[in-house]
Amino acid sequence: MAFLEREPKAVKIRSTEAITLVLFDNNYSQSNDGSLISPVEKLGTRYLVVSSDPRDEKHPIYNSGFAIAALEDDTLVKVDLMVYYAETNLSISEPYAFRLNNLETIQLEFGLDLSGSLVESSKPVAVFSGNRCNMFPESIRCSHLMEQMSPTTEWGSMYIVPADFNSDGSRLIIMTDESSSTTASILVGNDRHDIILLPRIPFEFTLRTNETAVIYIPQARASVTSFVKGNKNNSNSGSPYMVKIPKVPQTKSQYTIPIPEGYLTNYVTIMIDKSSKSDLRLNGQAIKQTTILFEDDNILNDGRIGSILTVDVLPGVLNLASTSGSPFGVLVFGYRYLDSYGFAGNFV
Repeated sequence: MAFLEREPKAVKIRSTEAITLVLFDNNYSQSNDGSLISPVEKLGTRYLVVSSDPRDEKHPIYNSGFAIAALEDDTLVKVDLMVYYAETNLSISEPYAFRLNNLETIQLEFGLDLSGSLVESSKPVAVFSGNRCNMFPESIRCSHLMEQMSPTTEWGSMYIVPADFNSDGSRLIIMTDESSSTTASILVGNDRHDIILLPRIPFEFTLRTNETAVIYIPQARASVTSFVKGNKNNSNSGSPYMVKIPKVPQTKSQYTIPIPEGYLTNYVTIMIDKSSKSDLRLNGQAIKQTTILFEDDNILNDGRIGSILTVDVLPGVLNLASTSGSPFGVLVFGYRYLDSYGFAGNFV
């Protein structure tokens, strides 16, 4: 276990108007990943960490890890470190406690999966999790994986996970924070998979290329994280990325999204009711059919039919809106040579 030096590294940003903030975190100038940053009022005092199983536990570059940042002085933080062994489905926990002051951070790393590690604090904190750099059998090269975690109070009971048509599939990690086991259903096309979720134990489900999943957890709240695997046959989409899936009710009718420079391709995936798809506007204009690279109009969403479309977009500030005010969800991702990123459009 590596406890990195406690450092005054956190940054607090204030604005007189509502803003969208996306962090692009870098690993040794070789790989980025993106995360939408939650506003302070959406932070909490209880989190479960999500990471992926390191490719090689002997090489620190693949380490899983998480970082905690405090917003106030004398914040007591307790960590129940969960080291998860994916091959044997066993986990070992170990407790730690420390105090952080305003804008202080501390980071923990390990050569095994830390998914399910519990972070509790006396005052709200921000928690970031992932892997320094990791890859899957479908990846060409390891990639930095990072997301800001949502507190358990912000979790939901329904999620839609869209396909990434560039990738060889995705690994979904589903976790609950319940005191006992709970049931969930995963719908992929016409196939239904009923599963049992154990407290703080990551449940992994694999999606193949162009498959979309709808996840229902009727009696509990859960988190869903997707590790998009990359594509070993294409160096321009070969690296994986990590993205936190937003819960279905957590959608808006208008988004302002920064699309980064320096990537060969950038995409926006939109999840909306089928009846409202024609109401979508991209920078004030109807979405051109020639820019839609993937489309699925048969997503069962809480008894309704939903649509998913992935649109090719250019760098810059992107405005997405529905003229009828119908809510929709957004995921953003992009690729360049041996690098990729992904983040959600909204969590508030």
